[in-house]
Amino acid sequence: MDIGSTDNGPDTLQTKDQIIEYFKGSLAYAHKAVATLTVKNQLDPVNLPGNERPRPRISAANMISWHTFDHYGQMVVYARMNGVVPGQPAPASASR
Repeated sequence: MDIGSTDNGPDTLQTKDQIIEYFKGSLAYAHKAVATLTVKNQLDPVNLPGNERPRPRISAANMISWHTFDHYGQMVVYARMNGVVPGQPAPASASR
């Protein structure tokens, strides 16, 4: 799986459809990886991108949940800074 050399993903992702397909693939990959966790292997060390040393396998699964909340928080702040209240429908003028 090509994760790219920066936080932006692979350079080959150019269109919205490509980005959505890549995202769907990453979710499928995460589901498959989490499904392999067992009581016996959860503490086995694995190399995670961006970490200088191996971490327990269960840490990778845990990261999926808390990292998602980091991004959600960033999106809420960005939306509010731009006058959008999360959870509210967009004004009619914004849908044109």
